[in-house]
Amino acid sequence: MDKMPARKKKGQEKDSNVNGETPMETNEQEENVDENQDVASVVTPRVFNIEDYGPIEIPPAPEKVATYEVNGPRLMITHIVNYNFKSYAGTQTLGPFHKSFTSIVGPNGSGKSNVIDSMLFVFGFRANKIRSKKISVLIHNSENHKDIESCSVSVHFQKIIDTGPGDDEFTVVPNSKFVVCRTAFRDNSSHYTVDGKKVTFKDVATLLRGSGIDLVHNRFLILQGEVEQISMMKSKAQKEGDEGMLEYLEDIIGSNRFQEPIDILSKRVETLNEFRAEKLNRVKAVEKEKDDLEGPKNEAVEFLSKENDIVKLKNSLYHKYISECAENESKASEKCNEIKEGMKEVTDKIKAITDTKKKHYKTYTEKNQEYDNLVKLCEENKEKFAEFEKQDVKCREDLKHSRAKSKKLEKGLEQDKKKVEELKLVPEQSEKAIAEFKEKLVRLEEDKKKHEEKLAEVMESLKSETKELQEEKDKKEEELLELQKEVNKTKSQLNIGQSELDLYLSNQKSETSRLVDMQRNLHKAQTTVKDRKNELEELQRKIPELEKMISKSKKDLETAINTDTKVTEELRATRRKVEEGRSSMQAAKSQGKVISALMDQKHKGSIPGIHGRLTRECATSV
Repeated sequence: MDKMPARKKKGQEKDSNVNGETPMETNEQEENVDENQDVASVVTPRVFNIEDYGPIEIPPAPEKVATYEVNGPRLMITHIVNYNFKSYAGTQTLGPFHKSFTSIVGPNGSGKSNVIDSMLFVFGFRANKIRSKKISVLIHNSENHKDIESCSVSVHFQKIIDTGPGDDEFTVVPNSKFVVCRTAFRDNSSHYTVDGKKVTFKDVATLLRGSGIDLVHNRFLILQGEVEQISMMKSKAQKEGDEGMLEYLEDIIGSNRFQEPIDILSKRVETLNEFRAEKLNRVKAVEKEKDDLEGPKNEAVEFLSKENDIVKLKNSLYHKYISECAENESKASEKCNEIKEGMKEVTDKIKAITDTKKKHYKTYTEKNQEYDNLVKLCEENKEKFAEFEKQDVKCREDLKHSRAKSKKLEKGLEQDKKKVEELKLVPEQSEKAIAEFKEKLVRLEEDKKKHEEKLAEVMESLKSETKELQEEKDKKEEELLELQKEVNKTKSQLNIGQSELDLYLSNQKSETSRLVDMQRNLHKAQTTVKDRKNELEELQRKIPELEKMISKSKKDLETAINTDTKVTEELRATRRKVEEGRSSMQAAKSQGKVISALMDQKHKGSIPGIHGRLTRECATSV
């Protein structure tokens, strides 16, 4: 069974992908051949219909914008309010504008272009279209107005109906006024508002498009230099992606929607022409071959009869070979079954071993987990045991200390017992001593009275002599009191100073420890910095190698791209050769179809005198 090659060009492949249909279809047929006939496959000719290409979709016409009645309402700008926008400091109002035509004149640098820039700003144009690199540059900046955070532009619109040619001969449509405002900030962000309500740019574009301003195609603004640019356009684009006058006008009038269908139709016409030329060539080739075959027809019939005999013998040989192969196959299948039965026991053993391994592995995992838990518990118990050892040592020391203390207390108790026994004897001794001292007291009181009398006499005699010394003594006692006060005050100051000294010493110790920690951290940080520097130097040493690798990779990439280009060209050439071979093969098959038809007539007995087909090999040998 053979297939007729379906030739496709680039446009046809695109068309089949778009419409979901292949531009050409091939029909296949098999022709049953008798054993006495030559084995040949016949392919029916390809049927081509224009319907195979499917319909072509033409995009709808673009929606019309700014189509008004002659006497209907139309949109106009009344005035523009700028706030800190470019050269306009503070709030500046531009307008009122005329209903039909407004001209702004002035010397260079007076701000004429800033008017159209403010409109472009509100209509959502990028900063480079407003002669700026970024939006924040649009904020006013001068000596008297610095560090302004934002700027804004408000465009006031209204709809009017013209009632006459005069300046004031129009009426304003009620409730048709609205204000579109855009505000920019220092961080290059901005937002839009319509009548004070915050909206998105899409909402603004929808509102203005409904009023006749199309921000998508931008055919309502002709900026500085665009007139000359349009007039200098080429009549037609030279390559894909460029824009010429034809493309510009088609974009305006909307006829560019027919470009893709036209391209598809032109490609289809080209394909049909190729198909027609191919059919004509085939018809001519068949006619020529038919004329050439009239002469050697008898030799071809004889050759075909011999070839049929050879085919019969080959057929018998093939049948014998098939029977031998079937016997060998049965034997091989029996051996295979025996081997499978022998392997069954081994497979069962392997499976049992695998199951046992899984069980043991599971047990091993559990035991390993238990072992890890026991190790962890052992570590915890070791820590607890170390704490208990510390407590045991402490308890032993306390016990030793308590025993020594108890011994001291026992010795003291024996001494106290001795003192108690001695004290028990004290009352008797004291009573005897009291009696003696009472007698002695009586004697001493008598002596005291005598001595007091003598003392009074002596004191009377000494009063006059010691009066000055007594006064001096009183003065010294007063001085002593004052000195005592100074000493107490100094002692309090000494105590305060001592406490402050202790506080300062504790602060010194804490600060010293902090200093040691900081020095340790400093040393660690220096070590880290040194390591980072070494890593940085190593990376810097690696940079040239990496750059060389990158450059080498780029060269390899360029080489691969060039190789890919060459291979693509070779592939295209190969495809062309394949297509040519298919065409020639189709022609040969057409010739074979004629021969098959002749052979059918020969077997039916309709055309006597045909014996077989003469090939090139036979003609050469003859």
